[in-house]
Amino acid sequence: MEQPHEREVTCTLCGAKFIVTSKYSRAKRCPDCRRIIDSDREAYNKAVMIEEAARRDRSMARLDKLAREARAHGLSYGQYVAMLKAQQAG
Repeated sequence: MEQPHEREVTCTLCGAKFIVTSKYSRAKRCPDCRRIIDSDREAYNKAVMIEEAARRDRSMARLDKLAREARAHGLSYGQYVAMLKAQQAG
């Protein structure tokens, strides 16, 4: 029968001692510090998601603008972009 693998670890943030029960646990922070970090991480992830959505909207707006201009010239998007690159190069 396996013995429980308990060992004492010191939290890297607050210095408190806590017990780790898993043989393979790599816990470095006590449960209290981990809870604080996780709540901050949720706020950070939400801010990142909002920023990425705004960036995606900006790039889609540029793409839509180029597609409308291409249609106004009677070209496909690819033909229009190739024409613009040719004008910039030459």
